[in-house]
Amino acid sequence: MIRETELKPGLALHIMDTHVENKLTVPYECDISPVIFGFFFSGKGENHVSNDAGKQLSFTGEQGDCGISYFPRSSGVCEFPAQSRLQLLHISIAPFLFDELMTGGREKIAPDFHPVLHQESTGHYYKKTMLSTPLQMALAQLLDCPFHGTTRRIYLESKAMELVALQLETLVFDKSSGAGTKPPDRSETDRIYEAREIILNRYLNPPSLGELSRQVGLNEFKLKKGFQKVFGNTVFGCLFDHRMEQARLHVEERKKSVKEIAHAVGYQSTSRFSDAFKRKFGTRPTHYHS
Repeated sequence: MIRETELKPGLALHIMDTHVENKLTVPYECDISPVIFGFFFSGKGENHVSNDAGKQLSFTGEQGDCGISYFPRSSGVCEFPAQSRLQLLHISIAPFLFDELMTGGREKIAPDFHPVLHQESTGHYYKKTMLSTPLQMALAQLLDCPFHGTTRRIYLESKAMELVALQLETLVFDKSSGAGTKPPDRSETDRIYEAREIILNRYLNPPSLGELSRQVGLNEFKLKKGFQKVFGNTVFGCLFDHRMEQARLHVEERKKSVKEIAHAVGYQSTSRFSDAFKRKFGTRPTHYHS
């Protein structure tokens, strides 16, 4: 499944969630390239790119990676291994919009980012890091957008720009003036968001409440109370909602049987899955229409 959403002129969201049966090779060419902010949830990929000035670059991305890339006047190929689950999210920003966003404060930008900042036609840029807790929180909120229509677009745009800001702060802005300062301790709310991210990532084999509380460093009482306060739901209520949302996407794709969808979202019993789907959406998966 590949979803592309234009949030506004120059800003687009691309989400890929698919199973790669055989080795996948995707060639591409671009003249005026957007600046791309990428997030790798699962799977692995290799990118080999070159431009008309003879500059070549190869890099890999895998689960837990996120990065910024800029490849103007280039051609290349992306390769993904067989028998793998591929989950990616890209935010692409056209050069004219990126120029507007970066107005002001340019003296704080790291030198290696200048080819992107000045949109040099022969410059290649790729830099990556690991997904931080704030990035994971913002990604989870974007992927589980509760709104529809115009409100959904506004919400997605705000979350996309939050992700862009976090990536720029991590990879692009020079922090030498703040060297030696101690990072703040994570708040209880940060730990609640981290717990939610863990159960969403492991929704097929979720941890117990005790295991989850140990992983994020909160006792079970604070964990349960925090979920109700932050999300208005229980830990396993959030897990249930996420499973049903994944099921709904499978149903809308119409590529799997109800039994296959049940197994894909962690149900061994088709009838129990069908009952759960009806409880969530008011109808059984065989009668659901988007």
